[in-house]
Amino acid sequence: MAAKTLALRETTIPGLVLLDLPVHGDNRGWFKENWQREKMTALGLPDFGPVQNNISFNDQRGATRGIHAEPWDKFVSVATGKIFGAWVDLREGDSFGTVFTAELDPSTAIFVPRGSATPTRRSRTTRRTCTSSMRTGAPRHRVSTPS
Repeated sequence: MAAKTLALRETTIPGLVLLDLPVHGDNRGWFKENWQREKMTALGLPDFGPVQNNISFNDQRGATRGIHAEPWDKFVSVATGKIFGAWVDLREGDSFGTVFTAELDPSTAIFVPRGSATPTRRSRTTRRTCTSSMRTGAPRHRVSTPS
């Protein structure tokens, strides 16, 4: 696997950003920096302060776990295999309803801003996939007081 240069690519959904990740391989396997705060923020990615990291494993090709619109930012990457994802902007505004699709592999990740629905990993091209997603803390809620 040839190493890509770390780079961001904008998508049709504002704030939804694809990342090209360098993957360094040899006869033993490969290594990548999945998240490196200084490098990622220097490219323009928000410093979203991950507080949780989840791993999802799909043993069957075509497995779909659902689409979730959660009130936090996410950084999604693939450890093994390939996934096909479809993201939808659910925020009010001109981009509401915009759909973006992409296939991710270990050398590609995606930053998903809060308010955008993200699929929970679907593999259409490979049998076994392992996916990681990091999320921010719970959103801040405005507290209202009685008048």
